[in-house]
Amino acid sequence: MTGANPLKRYVVVYPFEATQDDEISLQKGDAIMVAEVYKDSWMKGIRLRDMAIGAFPGNFVKPLPITSSGEIKESKRCQVAKEILTSEMSYGRFLWQLEEEFAEPLKTNGIVPSEDYSKMFAHTQALVKLNEDLVGQLRLRIPTWDDDKTLMGDIFLKRAPLLKLLEGYALQFPQARQVMDRLRKNNRMFASFCASAEGSAGHSLLSLLMNPIQRAPRYEMLLRELLKKTDASHPDTKLLSEALAQVVKINTTMNENLRRMENEQRILQIRKSFPNDDIKILQASRQFNKDRTARKSKESKEEKFLQKRKRLSSFGALGSSSPTTPTRHSPQGARQAMRTHGRHNSEPDVVPLGISPIRGGSLTLPGRSPQVKKDVNFRFSLSFPVEAMESDGGGGDSPVVSGPARIWSSPEEKLGGSDTLLNVPMRSSSSTPSVSAINLSARPSLVSNMSSLAIPTVPLSPSLSAMGSAGLFDTSTQRFFIREGSVFLTGNAGVERHLFVFTDLLLIATIISRSRKTYKLKERAALSQCWVLNGKNFNRSFPNITLVFGTPLALHNWVFLREDEKNTWLKDIERYVLEQKNYYLVNAIDETDLPDEVFRYVTFKARSVMKPVLDMELEIPANDEVMVFGFEGTNGKWQPALATADPDETGIEWWFGSCKSRVGWFPVGCIPENEQLAFLGTQASQCKLVPVALVQAMKQLWTTETGKRMPSLGKVRIARFYDSTGSFKTTRVQDDATVDSLVSAYYHHGLLYAGRTWNLFEAAADDSYSRLLSAEESPAVIVDRWGEKYRDLMKFIIREQPDQPRSRLYTDSPE
Repeated sequence: MTGANPLKRYVVVYPFEATQDDEISLQKGDAIMVAEVYKDSWMKGIRLRDMAIGAFPGNFVKPLPITSSGEIKESKRCQVAKEILTSEMSYGRFLWQLEEEFAEPLKTNGIVPSEDYSKMFAHTQALVKLNEDLVGQLRLRIPTWDDDKTLMGDIFLKRAPLLKLLEGYALQFPQARQVMDRLRKNNRMFASFCASAEGSAGHSLLSLLMNPIQRAPRYEMLLRELLKKTDASHPDTKLLSEALAQVVKINTTMNENLRRMENEQRILQIRKSFPNDDIKILQASRQFNKDRTARKSKESKEEKFLQKRKRLSSFGALGSSSPTTPTRHSPQGARQAMRTHGRHNSEPDVVPLGISPIRGGSLTLPGRSPQVKKDVNFRFSLSFPVEAMESDGGGGDSPVVSGPARIWSSPEEKLGGSDTLLNVPMRSSSSTPSVSAINLSARPSLVSNMSSLAIPTVPLSPSLSAMGSAGLFDTSTQRFFIREGSVFLTGNAGVERHLFVFTDLLLIATIISRSRKTYKLKERAALSQCWVLNGKNFNRSFPNITLVFGTPLALHNWVFLREDEKNTWLKDIERYVLEQKNYYLVNAIDETDLPDEVFRYVTFKARSVMKPVLDMELEIPANDEVMVFGFEGTNGKWQPALATADPDETGIEWWFGSCKSRVGWFPVGCIPENEQLAFLGTQASQCKLVPVALVQAMKQLWTTETGKRMPSLGKVRIARFYDSTGSFKTTRVQDDATVDSLVSAYYHHGLLYAGRTWNLFEAAADDSYSRLLSAEESPAVIVDRWGEKYRDLMKFIIREQPDQPRSRLYTDSPE
């Protein structure tokens, strides 16, 4: 078969009388839209005067000339509308081939197990029905096309919830492909059948299975083009815009779900490559929960997730298919008769368009033999009742398809509102409800203008129904695989490590078998607790192909074969380390509270270098002593101060401490577990007091990072103010007090001479700590931050700032 432009129009130059049921008669002057051209010069197309479909000899027609005067030029909008119809018919042909050439014989002959059959052909019949309905509706509009009045957007807008079937199909496709590949390899009967069927159909099973996935982007492209050719004032513009928005949303969701599904399968493959390690890597190690919900272990969450995925695999993302239930609405003989066959060695794109016959006739079975005919016709129509559709704006996030499948037995019944219906059995499972939980919506403004519409029952998986608009995946907890590769260790020539990088995790492994791709886990590092540097920036003696990666447990120096490879790894790890710290650490710190307690510390010796990525982090040199801040708990034991929450009990948390006079948060993993337990069992009274200077540095950092303030001291908010002579006054600090007002009040009796400038300092009573205050700072907030426990250990100092331009002048100005 050779292709033909689906919008190419031909005119009949010689009359032709059909002799077989898959042919159409032609009258001279008829306009034909050609969909296919066969190798024997026959064509298949649509007779535009009545939209009849069939074959005819190619030498009886010629291309329709387009001139400036003779022919009425077809509008661009009409051309796009016809392309939508012809492409939908071509798509339907592939769906019918998938059902008739593969699904039905595989099921009838029992070539594949029922479970595998359900996974491969979960939603194909529902998609066939949707295609037939779309074609039927489009064929009602095209023959009576009026460029100024004909609508197209309402057709897609009303069926947008049903188009979400494509989401479920796409979600199931990776599993269907895996099943197909496995059967080709292990099932000789299946492999032999596919080879024969693919030769007969002219298409591979894989290409037919992929067709529905490719259809959703096609809808978006065609609707976008139709909207572009539609005038802004046209009544169809708004409908097309809304329909396009729904289709774009479906496409986006489908692409995202496919990406997540592929990612999940890749992670499960990685999990299997560690045969001797029970690693849990399917879900992210922790999701920060501001509501502090009940603690759940990561293992239990992952098992539940895997059980949910198993249920979805069993039922299908949008329903279950049982090979033992009826798969068609007509008997086997009628099913065979409804197949449309092109001429020899052809790949037809035009298909029978529906389910219920509109007019009498006969259809020739394969081989075009006139002796074998059935009394059916290949013009069909399917529609849905608007009464079953509740409006929520033209298609919501949670479509529900309900009611029996209904088929009008004639166009008169459909257009005239007859109640004569034919029930259509659908594929279903005894374990799956036949009525879904999707609300199929229609715009109220369209209800009065549309004929009755019936919607086929599409059973939903209970797990998917329960998820509602939240979708199948929780993006905040799903881990995504980024890259993997091998590196060498510096100082250990030939020693190799294999790395797996995820969005929140890095696995360091030794290689067990290259051919089998199996590994042994050496270290599992949460990126939120790690850092990475270019080797040169860490140690000038390191070559340019070196990367340094630090974890709470160890320092890793990795050598790559090329500098560009090292730079790629550095860029990726840097990105996700920063993302994880910004999300987990920053959010966790925001949830901490600073108690008004006397702070005491314990110490430990660092096992590894920790470099700060964020300003709030503590830099720790290797083997240096680190002070960990804490206070006395209700049981008299020492407990860490400003420790972040760890709701999933994964050990991914931070404590607060100091090293070399700097303060900040550090990963608790820096402390060996036995020492952590020892600290938590220590009597607080046995621990030394944290120096006042470090306590105030801690409080200042906490205030800066969280934007919080300590509880107000109220009436006991009293502070001592010292001057340069050592004299002091005790003053109550009001809520609205400012630096200027407090200094002015101190020198109210004329002790300050005009022309002199003064600064206010926050300081420790033992002068171990001092900080200049800005004019914008609130003294009341500062005193509250001291708290009752440290109020008597702090003071304000007023000092003169000589030889500086006047910034604040406090004086009793004599007249």
